[in-house]
Amino acid sequence: MNLVSMCYFLFMTFDETYLTVDEYATLLRITPQTVRRLIRGGSLAVVKVGGQYRIAKSTIVSAPIDIGGTSKSDDQRAVAL
Repeated sequence: MNLVSMCYFLFMTFDETYLTVDEYATLLRITPQTVRRLIRGGSLAVVKVGGQYRIAKSTIVSAPIDIGGTSKSDDQRAVAL
């Protein structure tokens, strides 16, 4: 087992569910481009697996993010999973 395979195995064995950029964008009803901008800006913690970003699903409810242009409260931004 090489290092990349081992890291992937360890990543997938955690009790956390991870989403792709597209899945995360769909749940938040924003574009994948906006998600990538948030990642580049440091607003989202991600794990990179095989060249693709993965975002912990728990970040949706635990840390509402400001996607700009809105004045919604945290309660209005939270997404029920």
